[in-house]
Amino acid sequence: MPEEAKNQAVDPQPEEPKEQTAPQVGDTQEQIQNAIEESERLEREAQELEAEADKAEDELLYPADYVRKLRQEAAEKRIKARELQKKVKELEAQLNTYKEKAERAEEALNKLLEAELNQIPEQFRDLIPEGLTPAQKLEWIAKAKEKGLFKPVPAVGSEMPTSTTEQYDLTKMTVSEMMRLAQENPELYQRLVQNLRG
Repeated sequence: MPEEAKNQAVDPQPEEPKEQTAPQVGDTQEQIQNAIEESERLEREAQELEAEADKAEDELLYPADYVRKLRQEAAEKRIKARELQKKVKELEAQLNTYKEKAERAEEALNKLLEAELNQIPEQFRDLIPEGLTPAQKLEWIAKAKEKGLFKPVPAVGSEMPTSTTEQYDLTKMTVSEMMRLAQENPELYQRLVQNLRG
């Protein structure tokens, strides 16, 4: 038996119990792994304490209180290890639930993005920036639509529909309205100018 164990037998000092904090909801996979490792460590320490208690009991070198203390420490460590193992299982179940929800949400988002892309004229699709997440692409498309980027524009040389011509009659527009139209839809503005020239 080690010398320090003999000293403890003569004058046992109560060891301060270490606080074991179980992982909380939302912990990461790394924290779950740390909890598993801590649980395994506690289990090993409990086994070592029990083996030491068995040896001390067999050799009859140490007082019964010392052996009882070793067994109690081993039992406490084992209880903490079991609590951590239970918490790990709960967290893994929650993590799996979150992953499933995230996968379903991503699938729905991708379907929504596909529907949005199908509404955008082919010649404009390459304007959408690469490297964005589906949510970022949807946000970008929404902003572009607000600014009129994806509005269908009549082909060059084709006649403007009556409603569009009336809506964008340059002779009835103020200068600021014409400048705004030129910024928002330069192709349409150029066509309207060409139609005025005749």
